Amino acid sequence: MHTLLRSVRDLFWPAACGGCGHPGPVVCPGCAADVAALGSLRRHHPTPCPDGFPPTVVWGSYAGALKRLVLAYKDAGRADLTGLLATLLADVVEEVMGPLSAPVIVPVPSAAAARRLRGREPVTDLVRGMRLARPVRVAPVLRVRRAVRDQAGLDHRARAANLAGSFTVVPGGRDLVAGRSVVVIDDVVTTGATLTEAARALRREAAAGSVHSAVLCATQRRGGRVGSHAAPGLPTGGVLH
Repeated sequence: MHTLLRSVRDLFWPAACGGCGHPGPVVCPGCAADVAALGSLRRHHPTPCPDGFPPTVVWGSYAGALKRLVLAYKDAGRADLTGLLATLLADVVEEVMGPLSAPVIVPVPSAAAARRLRGREPVTDLVRGMRLARPVRVAPVLRVRRAVRDQAGLDHRARAANLAGSFTVVPGGRDLVAGRSVVVIDDVVTTGATLTEAARALRREAAAGSVHSAVLCATQRRGGRVGSHAAPGLPTGGVLH
């Protein structure tokens, strides 16, 4: 049904920028420039940083046009943004995987209610859209085990309490990640509660050898530490790597 509705929409309404709504390409030159300015491939540490938070690299800041594009992709059915966002995410994943031997990629799953509302798994779709320099196993072994509140508006303590024990490993998942280096993938990191709980489940239930994370963008919180990696350029087309 969601695919049918998108097809009808695309038939009667021309393409528009996912960042500002201006008719034309899926990302207009102005929004592309804004996204490029927000890019800063770096290590990210939330403040305060939860115990057990995995080493994390992000592509850029969850602000401006990048924030609008992510929201359009996730919540407004703009699947035509998958290629661009997956390309940015692939830069992060390559950075994280660099020193790892035979890593396994694990996308963060949506809660059941969000999956029903959207009709898809946005993070998993981004992972499938990535083009990486070397083959890597994708193992969607995490599952949300219980209902959680909407995280919007919750502070770091409330988010941690809301997500505590919320992830579990699916049957057979341990066989895929035990003793392996795991890279957890998400679209946005705010307080770090989601990544911390995902890492905890992978360590405790699946005996992951090590857990790292690669995230598209991070909200800016006062006092957060950033690394010193140079900002990558915004991909403008061609083959995805």
